[in-house]
Amino acid sequence: MRAAATTPIFRPATGLPGRAALLAASLLLHLLLLALLLDERRTPERHLAAPAPLSVRLLGASAPPGAPAATARAPAAPPKPRPKPSPPRSSTPAAASAAPAAALPAPATAAAGGATALAASTPDALPDTPPPLEYLIRIARLVSRSQRYPWSARQYGQQGDVLVRVHLHRDGRVLSVRLLQSSGVAALDAEACAVMQRIARFPPFPADYLPQIAEFDLDQPVNFRHYQD
Repeated sequence: MRAAATTPIFRPATGLPGRAALLAASLLLHLLLLALLLDERRTPERHLAAPAPLSVRLLGASAPPGAPAATARAPAAPPKPRPKPSPPRSSTPAAASAAPAAALPAPATAAAGGATALAASTPDALPDTPPPLEYLIRIARLVSRSQRYPWSARQYGQQGDVLVRVHLHRDGRVLSVRLLQSSGVAALDAEACAVMQRIARFPPFPADYLPQIAEFDLDQPVNFRHYQD
């Protein structure tokens, strides 16, 4: 068995003595190491030089390389304030003074709003807001139960519709009654007004319905139709 046949064997080059070959080999190794060291030294220098353009770009974004010239031009900017804005400032106070003058009508509008509020508090200027439906139904039922068919109209078969205006106090008291629309039959008109006087007091108005008003006018229809014993 030849174990040495499988392993490499280093043999010096022929024609050179042993020491010379070793020196040449060591010299070659030193040269290689030196080349590697030089290459490693050069590569960090290249890596350090790489960020330089980045910093230049950042500075260029704020101020270009010709910044000194730009800074020299910057002092030239002060001539712009030469047209002093003092006259426009004087004009702006004038506009400001004009603004309050224009704002003076605002109290007038506020006063107008107060006038409308006062006018709305008067009965003549109140909006046409009817009382709740339940209250009106109670009034109609009370009138229907209290009214009487006049004997003369019943005898002659007279019928018709009457509209009366009842002036009521908030507590339901009848203050006055007047005829608004006649049925064409005097007896029916008289009974329509008389029934309101007989009732004398209607249910009081709801407390939350126009609480600032003490008296109301209620237009109430009174119907006389199809009377039977």
